[in-house]
Amino acid sequence: MIMKGAVMMLLVSGGAVLGYLAASPAAPEFTLVKAGEVLDKLKTPPARLMQAGNYNVMVMKRTEAGQAEWHEKDTDVVYVVDGAATLTVGGEMPDARVTEPGEKRSATIKGGKAHHLAKGDVLTIPNGMPHWFSAVEGSVTYFVVKVR
Repeated sequence: MIMKGAVMMLLVSGGAVLGYLAASPAAPEFTLVKAGEVLDKLKTPPARLMQAGNYNVMVMKRTEAGQAEWHEKDTDVVYVVDGAATLTVGGEMPDARVTEPGEKRSATIKGGKAHHLAKGDVLTIPNGMPHWFSAVEGSVTYFVVKVR
């Protein structure tokens, strides 16, 4: 039930973004990933659910802090399905390294602003903004739509 509600909330809360995605000429007319498949993919995150046109949709589950990230082209639209975490945004990424064209990673962020995230929260991280799940309280599960 949580996953079904999460999908619905993502569709409602990200309506403007998803409306834009639907208008993308390369986007499929319809894509469905059934709840059982989403749950299976959550066993080995990160799990890409679909990709077309200028977007991809992933479901993630974290049990610990990750690496700081920076995307040249991708804006992230995030819906927190369950759990809680601290997301640090902005600032500088010391010792950032290029992991692929237009993508950088670092162990931390210096000088960013920390935000507490919890079940039901929706956020956007614009392209070019460093971001980092700097702490996780038990676990956090979230959908992310990456838009180019």
